[in-house]
Amino acid sequence: MSKLTKAEIDLLVAGNADESKTLEFKSAMYSDSKDGTKEFLKDVTAFANSQGGLLIIGISEQRSEDGIVSATSADGVDVSLDQFKQKYENKLRDNCDPPLNSVNIYGVEGFPHGRVIVLDIPRSWIGPHRVRISEQSYFYLRTSSKAEPMDSREIRQAFQVADSLTERIKRWRAERVGLISVGQGQIRNVTTGMAVVHVIPLESFTESAFIDVTASGLRGALPFAFEGGALPKLNFDGILSTVMPDRRKTSYSQLFRNGVFEGVTEVGNTNGPGGTIAAEHWENQTIDYVLGCLTFLSRIGLSRNIIISLSLTGCHGRTLYMGRKSNEEPIDRDILLLPEIELQDTSGCMDKKVVRQLLAPAFDVAYQAVGIPCSPYSKTSGEKQ
Repeated sequence: MSKLTKAEIDLLVAGNADESKTLEFKSAMYSDSKDGTKEFLKDVTAFANSQGGLLIIGISEQRSEDGIVSATSADGVDVSLDQFKQKYENKLRDNCDPPLNSVNIYGVEGFPHGRVIVLDIPRSWIGPHRVRISEQSYFYLRTSSKAEPMDSREIRQAFQVADSLTERIKRWRAERVGLISVGQGQIRNVTTGMAVVHVIPLESFTESAFIDVTASGLRGALPFAFEGGALPKLNFDGILSTVMPDRRKTSYSQLFRNGVFEGVTEVGNTNGPGGTIAAEHWENQTIDYVLGCLTFLSRIGLSRNIIISLSLTGCHGRTLYMGRKSNEEPIDRDILLLPEIELQDTSGCMDKKVVRQLLAPAFDVAYQAVGIPCSPYSKTSGEKQ
């Protein structure tokens, strides 16, 4: 979501905008007391556990006789933005379960008493988020214009929605990898081991998820398939980019219409037992591809609550080649579904070193499949420890 401007805030005030399920005003800062912390966490988690929304601090409001709260003036607050972010991001991390790290906090300058603070709170797909204060805990939900405690039915329903979404994604991933492994993906003639990457915004598995794949400039901004590839083109599923040396597909990148990326490339040097997977090359290609996907998703507004999954197929009997002779055990199964990586926000992840650290837990499990504790490559791409 784009950031609010001063002109847009002035329009909210001029129109006496009402608080709603996705909008709340605060005239002053939250207090530093226990009650102030609880109120802040209540307001933010209620948005995250509902449809998301904007919490704007520095706008005075008034309540009508029928209970409607409307904006009256934008005065701002005299506070350091950096100190505010550090303080309240820590509260969202330390006093929420699971931690709420996807809130975008920014300031808008130009008001009489200082800046207006905006908290852009997305709907969370990994909730519901619980507020923990001392020995007590609470779940909140945003109603028409305020935060309310969830009752037992609402809490149960929120967990069921989250569990259902997670299971749907796990099932979809397993089905896709299974199809790819037997030549039912874009690569029909499977002759070697395959690396599969899925970058999945959780929002993609909701009913409202849809990308206009014909939008101007969209195809030109897509990450290419591994090792380059042809200019992306439309297909039934969305947009496809392929690598076809000697007229045979060896890699592809598919953007589905719901915003999910699927990248597949050959990684084995021979088919069947005794073959190898070029480990360092696989890691570096995966990092580049994931970075491209995250950059694109951020550009189109799908920058929060993303699952990244890495898989290897055609693995049985293979080892990971690391440029030296070693005594690694061959992999004992055909498909490795490596642990999923959950990313609440892509901000701060637009760098290869950061993406390598992000993917390290999944890479390490692949090495453990051949008896090595962790990846032998450092956090700097291409350097060995």
